[in-house]
Amino acid sequence: MIRATSLLCLPLLAACASPAGHFPSLDIREGERVSGTIAAPAAPPLAPSPASAGDLASLAVTAQASHAAFSQAVPQARALVAAAQAGDGWSAAQVAIADLEARRSALMIALADLDRLLVDAATNGADSTAIAATHAEAAALAGEEDRVIGELLGALGGY
Repeated sequence: MIRATSLLCLPLLAACASPAGHFPSLDIREGERVSGTIAAPAAPPLAPSPASAGDLASLAVTAQASHAAFSQAVPQARALVAAAQAGDGWSAAQVAIADLEARRSALMIALADLDRLLVDAATNGADSTAIAATHAEAAALAGEEDRVIGELLGALGGY
């Protein structure tokens, strides 16, 4: 039985062996070649947005006005937080803090615009000294507002 099975397997093994040169080539066939060309799209021209003195002045005024509105609302928020610490008006204190955060948003938008102007100036190789000075002033105001909001939230946090 083993002999018969061996004899049947011999033709199968012989089919696997073929003389040299009869194997299919592993080279890329003509149908597999990439043909044609694709032109890269033209790069859009850079549209620099240089900061004019008017832009900087407008952003500085926006930051100052936002900070003034914020500063006007701080005493009422402090009073409401103090009342909440005494056990009365926690929700009113939360609303007052949310109002402060909303008033801060105009300053943050102006700060983001100043960030964009700084990036544009750096990208275009323009002088950014005036932009950086206005940005530093707005960032200082934003830092002060963040400190006040953090202080009020910390005072209200345990209640």
